Amino acid sequence: MYDKEKLAEFTDAWLQWVYVKGLPFNAFRGLEFQKVWQAAERVPRSIQFRFPSFRVTAGAGIPSQRVKVATMVSEVRVAFRHNSATILSDGRKSRSGKPLVNFLAGGANGALLYATVARDGSVQDTVDIVYRRWRAIILSFPAKDVIDFCTDSASNYTATTRRFATYPEPDIRRITWLPCSTHVCNLMLSDIGTMDKGGMMMSVVYEWSQHVVQLMRGVDVPEDMIEPCVREVAMLNLHMLEPAHVAAHLLNPRRWSLTYYHSLETIADDRRVVVECDKFLLAQTGGDPVGRLYRTVRDQMRALSARIPLQGYPPWFLQVTSGPRVQACVFKRLPMYGPRLSK
Repeated sequence: MYDKEKLAEFTDAWLQWVYVKGLPFNAFRGLEFQKVWQAAERVPRSIQFRFPSFRVTAGAGIPSQRVKVATMVSEVRVAFRHNSATILSDGRKSRSGKPLVNFLAGGANGALLYATVARDGSVQDTVDIVYRRWRAIILSFPAKDVIDFCTDSASNYTATTRRFATYPEPDIRRITWLPCSTHVCNLMLSDIGTMDKGGMMMSVVYEWSQHVVQLMRGVDVPEDMIEPCVREVAMLNLHMLEPAHVAAHLLNPRRWSLTYYHSLETIADDRRVVVECDKFLLAQTGGDPVGRLYRTVRDQMRALSARIPLQGYPPWFLQVTSGPRVQACVFKRLPMYGPRLSK
């Protein structure tokens, strides 16, 4: 009990210090603080842990660390000169709300924040302004060490990249201009959303993602190389398991299968789909898990999934053009299917 009280006392003092000094809370989620935490964890328990004293912090401590950081940065810059670098441009706001533009440089041995430019928020970023800003960054890097430049696809940015394509100096003219992958994915998902009628597209993407995970697990490479890729794809796939999406997936006429409800070899992913679908049905039927309406709709979903489309359904039900429309109709009128399924 004594130890817990002292720990709580330290926690209170720490949080009060953070609050009084106005430290940004996100600072404790960054990579730098994680390194501090890990270094503290490596201190042997036999040694009493102490924060650096004021004399160390305010004396020679910071200048000595500046030398170490400069050494690390110089190693990254050497890699830039040998292998070239990618410059990434990203706009954001400062803590005071002023618009900033960060320029990051990444290479084979790491990345660093190369420059931060404060821009006038009252003036729109025209092509000329963006052109002068990027040109100054590239020339100061210098241009011969830049292999490509990554930014989003705003109209003034794309116009600026076309302008650089005719730049007289070959070191700048040869730079490859890359669109930001996040921006490209957002555009792609927006297009998919316009195509997604009745959840058909989401259902296909979910199944393809599951197949990708299975293929990656079968690749003959070291586990430490393939596992991060598998984990990332699996995490992204989980984002599609929202209850409404899952219900639409199970109602997709081309996805009806015994594997979800009636197979003896149902895998964990299929069971997760069923659980999320039941959550959606529960929310739509009043939230009573023992209520008659919920149990009826849940049983109808299981009966509907057990019916393979080739058995007892008219041919128009299998057509690609009709599938989404039928799926949407079933989704809206699911409680009406009980009597028909029982026949």
